[in-house]
Amino acid sequence: MRVFRTSYKDKDGQKRICKNWYIELKDHLQTVRRFPAFTDKAASEALGRQIERLVNYRVAGEQPDAALSRWLGQIPARMRQRFADIGLLDAERASGGKPLAEHLADFRMSLQAKGNTPAYVELIISRISKVFKLDFCHF
Repeated sequence: MRVFRTSYKDKDGQKRICKNWYIELKDHLQTVRRFPAFTDKAASEALGRQIERLVNYRVAGEQPDAALSRWLGQIPARMRQRFADIGLLDAERASGGKPLAEHLADFRMSLQAKGNTPAYVELIISRISKVFKLDFCHF
């Protein structure tokens, strides 16, 4: 793993260094990947270590442990989706942090794409919405 800052030339031709750090490492396919990190080097290194752990679990063919799973649930959805795109996570785990409202919107679109009537789609969506709003503490 390599943690570094990259540089660029501004509009005046002056060399500038980026505020953010980047993480570069090899994934499970031995492809070099670069991930944007934080402005703090220590936090960027910690992120890199977590990504390395994820790669190691993928290489071993095992599921991430509880601590890594909690971490995956807390990272931004965009990063989780990138891990799924490159094959470090399966699609189910990547969508695990997706809010239920987004899942419901996706389901509505799939019902409409199948050619169901608008009335049927609204009936199903309203029933599912009512289930989400139930208060299970009273049982």
